[in-house]
Amino acid sequence: MNSALLWVFDNLRYNYVEKHHPNRNWTHAVHWAQATSAQKSKANLRTITPFEVIYDCEDKSEQQHVLNGLDKDRVQYMIWETGSRGWHNQAFYSELGFYPIAIRNRIRKLLIQRYGSDETKSSELTFLACGNAPHFKTGNMKRVVKACAWPVNKLPPEIVAEATEKEEDIAIQRHLGIQGHDLTAIIKWCCEHKIPGDCDRNTKLFKNLAVFMVNSGYSQEEIVTIDSKITANCEGRMPGEIERWSRWARQKPREVCLQEVWDVVNRVNDKLKEAKT
Repeated sequence: MNSALLWVFDNLRYNYVEKHHPNRNWTHAVHWAQATSAQKSKANLRTITPFEVIYDCEDKSEQQHVLNGLDKDRVQYMIWETGSRGWHNQAFYSELGFYPIAIRNRIRKLLIQRYGSDETKSSELTFLACGNAPHFKTGNMKRVVKACAWPVNKLPPEIVAEATEKEEDIAIQRHLGIQGHDLTAIIKWCCEHKIPGDCDRNTKLFKNLAVFMVNSGYSQEEIVTIDSKITANCEGRMPGEIERWSRWARQKPREVCLQEVWDVVNRVNDKLKEAKT
């Protein structure tokens, strides 16, 4: 476990998965602050912190390309051998966590694109193998191979400028009255507002909200209550649709696709504007 992170980010979500023994998997992720001692010692997956960027490389040529770029820009970082096929190059950026999550994810994606590694690690909803724990696929220990006393960096101004110059998502949130920048805020808004048809409500919105709630440790009773509120606001949809997605989400670890959620939010915004004209 990467203990240096835990006391700062005790609201991170953790999980336990064994690829070859799925019957041992946890049914849902837990927040570190709410985890038992046994869960804390066993967890082998965690989400990404608000201040962190993971440059994930699977082969030696990709790894060398990324390290060359990081070294050229004097980025401070740690290297972890994942215990599977590659490396996690871990860097922190002091200002990153103070931006809204939509912009944080955009900044991460731009940084990852600059150096060339796995773009799925741009989202804070993505799980990765915990440090100093057996890898969920191989059982091999994830370990540090290059330490750094303080791997904290300043964000490049040009990256911040590019990430913040198009704030359509934030403008749409304000227009719709969504209070907050995470999926909890989207769930609250959906419980309180009508959601028009022809917006991929089931396959994009319901599915991803269900995955988020399962991964966040919502009880089935809580999910059923939220399901009834949201589907009541969706003409043509039936109670139980989100709950069914939640049962699908509990079958194995799944990740939220934020882009799909924002596709629906943007479409709802367009439909509401059309209705006013």
